[in-house]
Amino acid sequence: MQQIGWANAGHLGAMKQLGTSLRHGDRPLDIDELLRTGTNPIFERSDDWASCSWFYLDRPVSGLPELAPVAERSAGLDRLTP
Repeated sequence: MQQIGWANAGHLGAMKQLGTSLRHGDRPLDIDELLRTGTNPIFERSDDWASCSWFYLDRPVSGLPELAPVAERSAGLDRLTP
């Protein structure tokens, strides 16, 4: 699935620190040049995708493992926000 992203200087700085590579079509974008020129680029994104599935059990137990605590499941997400 194609997604279009947009970034300002704060986002670009964070992306540079994370080692993110950006592309616009077939052309790679140079984050250092974008920061130097003050350009806020439009680029193609490749994000992690997640989904949710609902299902119904025929009894009150499932044998499935307990969910990990929220802090464990969301560890590292804050580093994506500049």
